[in-house]
Amino acid sequence: MTDDGTKAHPANRVLLTSEVATLLGVNPLTVQGMARAGSLPASKLGPSSWRYWKPLVVAQIDPQATPRSEDPDEPDFATVRDVARLLRISAPTLILRIKDGSIPAVAVARKYRLYWPRIRSILESGQDFTPRSSDA
Repeated sequence: MTDDGTKAHPANRVLLTSEVATLLGVNPLTVQGMARAGSLPASKLGPSSWRYWKPLVVAQIDPQATPRSEDPDEPDFATVRDVARLLRISAPTLILRIKDGSIPAVAVARKYRLYWPRIRSILESGQDFTPRSSDA
């Protein structure tokens, strides 16, 4: 459902390899490799033609992700650089917060991706992002 109460068109939820690559911020060849390896749910339609059901892709990358409205202005996943810029901290500091568990993120092709709706909800709730370890 969208914010106005209408259902999102199913065609917006069937993605091409290039669209999944854009969604995750990785190379299309990485996406195809993940599909071939079975680490990304996909349907093969030809020798190099894949289709991806967006809700399954999002759930596979971040199992704690919750369905959200299809707001075209809000990304599903954000890069470390984008979130660091938003939080006004350096990318290395953000990576430290990801590694200590203060900020949730998932690794996709050796790069961290942050599920934007969850980051937004954490910010809206005023959650503490300080390190969780006792030595910080």
